Amino acid sequence: MASINIMNALIAICLALCGLSLGQDQNGQECVTAKPCICSGTRVICKSRQLRSIPEGIPLQTTSLDLSNNQLVTLNISQLSRLTDLQELLLHENRLREVPPWQALPSSLIRLSLHHNKITSIPSQNVTKRLSLQYLFLSSNRISYIGPNAFANLTSVQSLKLSRNRLTSIPVQALSQLTSLKKLDLTKNWINAVVSPLKSLKSVAILKLSKNKIHTISNNALWEMSNLRELYLDNNNLTFVATLWFIGDGNLHKLYLNNNRISKIEKGPSFDWRTVLLLGDLNLAQNELSYIHKDTFAHLLTLQSLNLGNNQIYHVEDGAFSDLSSLSVLDLRNNALSSILEGTRSAFEGLKKLVLLRLDGNGIPWIAANAFSGLKSVKSLNLSANIVAYIEENAFLEANELQFLYLNTTHLLCNCDLSWLPRWIKKKEEDTEGFKSNIHAVCLHPKPVERRSIFNLSSSEFVCDKNDYKPEITTHPQGHKVLLGKNVTLHCVVRQRNSTIKVNWTKNNKPLEGADITSHAQTSDGKMVTYSSELHLVSVTNKDSGNYQCVATNYFTPVQSKIAQITVLVFPRIKEKPSDTFVKGGETFELRCEADGSPEPQVSWQKDGGSNFPAASEKRIYYSPERKVYVIRNAQPEDTGEYICSAANDAGSVNASAFVTVLKAPHVVHPIRSEVVVTVGDNAVLQCLVTGAPGPTVTWFKSDRVVKRSSRIMFAEAGQVLVITEVKEDDGDKYSCEASNSEGTLKQSTELYVEPEKCTSVGTTEKTNKSKYVKYDKKTFLGIIVVVVVSCIVVTSMVWLFIQYNTLSCGKKASPRRRPQHVSHFEPELCDEANAKAFEHEGISYIPLKSSSSSSTQNSRESPRSTATFITSSESAQGPCINLVSSSENASGSEEKSSTGDNVSSENSLKGSHSSLTSSYPSDACLSSYQQVVTSAQIHVSDSDSEKHRPCNTRKKSETEDPGEGDGQKNLGFPRHYHEHTTLLQRPLRTNDDNVSLPDDANKDVCVTVYPLAEADTSCVTDSVGCSET
Repeated sequence: MASINIMNALIAICLALCGLSLGQDQNGQECVTAKPCICSGTRVICKSRQLRSIPEGIPLQTTSLDLSNNQLVTLNISQLSRLTDLQELLLHENRLREVPPWQALPSSLIRLSLHHNKITSIPSQNVTKRLSLQYLFLSSNRISYIGPNAFANLTSVQSLKLSRNRLTSIPVQALSQLTSLKKLDLTKNWINAVVSPLKSLKSVAILKLSKNKIHTISNNALWEMSNLRELYLDNNNLTFVATLWFIGDGNLHKLYLNNNRISKIEKGPSFDWRTVLLLGDLNLAQNELSYIHKDTFAHLLTLQSLNLGNNQIYHVEDGAFSDLSSLSVLDLRNNALSSILEGTRSAFEGLKKLVLLRLDGNGIPWIAANAFSGLKSVKSLNLSANIVAYIEENAFLEANELQFLYLNTTHLLCNCDLSWLPRWIKKKEEDTEGFKSNIHAVCLHPKPVERRSIFNLSSSEFVCDKNDYKPEITTHPQGHKVLLGKNVTLHCVVRQRNSTIKVNWTKNNKPLEGADITSHAQTSDGKMVTYSSELHLVSVTNKDSGNYQCVATNYFTPVQSKIAQITVLVFPRIKEKPSDTFVKGGETFELRCEADGSPEPQVSWQKDGGSNFPAASEKRIYYSPERKVYVIRNAQPEDTGEYICSAANDAGSVNASAFVTVLKAPHVVHPIRSEVVVTVGDNAVLQCLVTGAPGPTVTWFKSDRVVKRSSRIMFAEAGQVLVITEVKEDDGDKYSCEASNSEGTLKQSTELYVEPEKCTSVGTTEKTNKSKYVKYDKKTFLGIIVVVVVSCIVVTSMVWLFIQYNTLSCGKKASPRRRPQHVSHFEPELCDEANAKAFEHEGISYIPLKSSSSSSTQNSRESPRSTATFITSSESAQGPCINLVSSSENASGSEEKSSTGDNVSSENSLKGSHSSLTSSYPSDACLSSYQQVVTSAQIHVSDSDSEKHRPCNTRKKSETEDPGEGDGQKNLGFPRHYHEHTTLLQRPLRTNDDNVSLPDDANKDVCVTVYPLAEADTSCVTDSVGCSET
C-alpha cells in the first residue's frame, strides 16, 4: 500500500513539471528568438548551453539573465545595454578575459557575477552615469592589477568579492571610490603585507584577508575603520599581533587570527585591548603562543568567545582571565597545560558566565579540589585525551550547572581517595535532568584493579596504600634575572613518604637533556624522604632564557613545581644606526634603527629630545615591521631636526641620533628696505634676512660687484647683515643680496643714500625718488632733548606758582573785615637770639617751630626756608574757635588743620621744614574786647653769612586803607604808644619733643602780626599775614 502511494506521488510530480514546462512554452513565445535559452517570466536562463556569444532576441523586459557556465570570451555590449530593466546578470564560469565597461551596463543592474573567468586586470574606466550595482563578484579569476579608477562611480556597491585572485596588495585607491561598500572579500590572494592605510574604506563592516601570505601589518594600516565589525586574518604568516593595529576600530566585534605563527601579543602603556572594547569573538587557535601573562587579555570586558586551542601554552598566570567577565566559551584544547588544574588557586577565577570549557589534550595528570572553583555557570566541561591519574574529592562541586562532562583516561589511581567519583556521577545523572557524561575512566593502580573501569568497582575495592601518597614539593625554584656570562643555580626540594621518586627538570615544558643537575636524598623518622635537586646554569647565554620547572615523579603520577623564569640580560646594542638624511618637502623618508639584546630591547624615537613629534601627531608616520623602519610621508619643514633612537631593556639603554633636513629653497624672513639713508660719517646697516634648508649662503653685491670684507665693511649673522662703518659719499649705491642653496636662489636689492654731514634738520629726506624715511642726526636729537627738558621745567614752575596763588587768595578771602588796631613785631635784635625762648604777652604764647628736615647734615645753602603761622583764638558764646594756618615757601601747596580744647601742638605736615601749630583758649577766654591774635610767624633757618643778621620787619598799612583791597593781607597800624606799652616776656622754649631742636648755628627770624578783634565780632576768626623782608 505504501509503495502505491509513493508511485502516485511521483506521477503527480512529473505531471506538474510537464504542465509547468508547457505553460512556459505557451507564455514565452517572445523567447523563441533567444534559443536555446529558457524563459520564466522575466527571467532568461541560458546556463550551460555552450554559448560563445550572447543570444539575440532576449526580451527587453528581462530582469534576470543567466549566461553562466558557457564559453563566452567577449561580450556583445549592445545586447546588454538595451535591457533597461535588467537587475541580475550572471556571467560566471566562462572564459571572459576582461570586465565589461561599466558605462555600457544598464543603470538598473543590481547584481553582476563574473567569478571563475580568466580576467587578469580591471583597468580604470570613465563612468559618467550612476549605476545601481550593489553586488559585484570577481572571485576565482587571475586578477593581478586594479587601476586607481577601476570602480569609478560605482557608489552603490555594497559587496565586492575578489577572493582567489593574484593581487599582491590591497588596491586602496580604487576601493576608496566604493563609498557604500560593506563587505570586502580578498581571501586567498597573494597579499604579503598590509601597508597602506585603509581608513578611506570607512564604510567597510566585514573585511576578509584570510589565506593570503600576510606576514606584516603596518601599525596604522587598520586605523580608524570605524564601521569595521568583522576582521578575518586567519591562515596567514603573522608572527605577532599588536593591539596598536586597532586604534580607532571601536566597533570591531569579531577578530579571527587563527592558523598563523603568532607567538606573542604586543601591548603598550598607551595602547592595549581597550582599543577594541566591543570585541566579542577572538580566535587565536593554531598559533605558537606558549605563555599567558596576567595582562595578556586585560580589559576585554565584552569578550564572549576566546579560542586558544592548538597552541603551545604551558602556563597560565593566576588571574589571566579575571577581566573576561562576559566570557562564555573558552577553548584551551591541545596545549601543554599539564599543571593548570594543580594550583592552590583556580586559573579560571572571574569567569562567572563561562558556559563551555575545553581542556582536552593537555596531558593533565592531577585535578585539584579547587580546580574549577568559580565556574558556577559552566555547562560543558571537556577533560578527555588527558592522562588524569588523581582527582581530588569534590573537584566538580561548584559546577552546579554542569550538563556535559567528557573524561577519557586510563591512568587513574583507584585508591580510597577516588571512591567518591563514581557515586557523584551516578547521583548527578539522577538529580540533573539532561546531564550526559561521556566518561571512560580506567584504573592503572593498584594492581588488583588495574585496567578496570571505576564504575565496575565496589566501594570496598577502593583501598589506600601507604605508597599511594603523591610527592609534595616544599621548596619551589625561584626566577632570576642574570647578566650574560654569569652563573645561576635553581633549587627544588620534594618530600615523599616511603617511596622512591625521581626529580627531573624541564625548560618551557620540555625535558632538559645534558643539564648539570645535582640531587641527594635524606630520610627522617624512617618514613619521610626529602629529595633535594639543584640545576646549575654556568656562563649563561641567550639560549638559557626560559621557564624552568622541577618535576617529581613516583611510579604513577608526576608533580610539577611552580615556574621559575630565567631571563638572561644582554645590554642592548644598536646594529644599524640611523644616518643623516636630506629630503625634499612632500617626499617620504625613513628612520632606520635596529637593535638587539636580551630581552629584546624596545626601540623608541624622539625628536629634538622632547615630546613634540609632528609626524606622529599628524599621523604621517607608520612602522614597517618586515623592514624594521619607521616611514614618514609627506615631509614638512617642521620635520627638520635631530631624531634620537633609544633601545632599552632591563639591562640598560643605548642611544643613537641622526639629523633630518627637509630641503627648502631660500625665502624671505623680513623684506629688505627699498632704500636706506645715512649721513657721512655714520654707520650703515643693511639686512637681508632669509632662511632655507640647508642654510642659504648670502652674497652681497654693489652695482653687480661682489662686496668684500675690509676695515670698514663687516658681515654678521652668516652674511645676512652688512655693516659699513664711517660711511663715505662714494658708498652710496645700489646694493643687492643673493641667498642660495641646493634648492634655489633668492635675490633682493636696496638703495643706499649718503647725505652730506651739514644736513641736520628733522624731517623727511626728499630725493628724486621721494624717500619715505625720516632722517634724524645727532645734533637734532640733542636739541629735541634740551627743548623737552626746558619745557618741562617751565610748565612745572607755572603749575607751582598757580597753586601758591590760589592758596594765598583763599586764605585772605576767608578773613572778616576788622578795624586795624596795632601791629607789633619783634625787633631785629630779637631775631638773633637763640631759638630756645618763648614769649608770652597777655595770654599769647609764641612757640618756635622745630625743623623736620629730612637730613640732619643738610648744608646751609640748601636749607629750606620755613614760614609758620601762629594763631591764638577766642571762643564766644555764639560759636567755637577754629584756627589753622600753615604755609611753606618751598612747598607746592598748603594744608589746613583744626584744633579744639586746651592743647598746643606742633606737627610736621610736609616733607622738609614745614610745620603747623595750633593754640586755643578755653571757651570762657573768648572776650568781646580786644583779642590779640598772632596770625603770622615766619621762621627763617639759614647759616649763610648773608642771612645771619637780616632784620625782621613787618609791612604796615594805614588805618584808612580798605581791608579788603590790596594783596589780601591785613596789616593794620596802631598808635605808637600801644606798641611801646606792649611788652613781650621771654619764656623758655616749649616743644613737643625736648630732644629735638634746631641747629645751634642756624639763624632764626620771627615776624609776628597782632590783631585785636572788633567789639562787634562774636566769633573767633583767623587771618594770615605774611612777613616781608625789607
